[in-house]
Amino acid sequence: MGMHGRAKGRLSQSLTKWKPMPRGVIFLIILVLLLIGGAAYLSTSASEVPLTPIEADVVNAPSAQ
Repeated sequence: MGMHGRAKGRLSQSLTKWKPMPRGVIFLIILVLLLIGGAAYLSTSASEVPLTPIEADVVNAPSAQ
């Protein structure tokens, strides 16, 4: 029991030294992750739309003279 008590005490002491991150830093990290994820989603979902050729009758067109 003595060995477990010491290890548990050291663990709780090391956890109390950690300070929580400020809300602003967490918000910025989440914002950056969302921007990167959105950019990756948009880059994979984008596809080229082929243009339809415009066909005009040039034989019956009025002359430009």
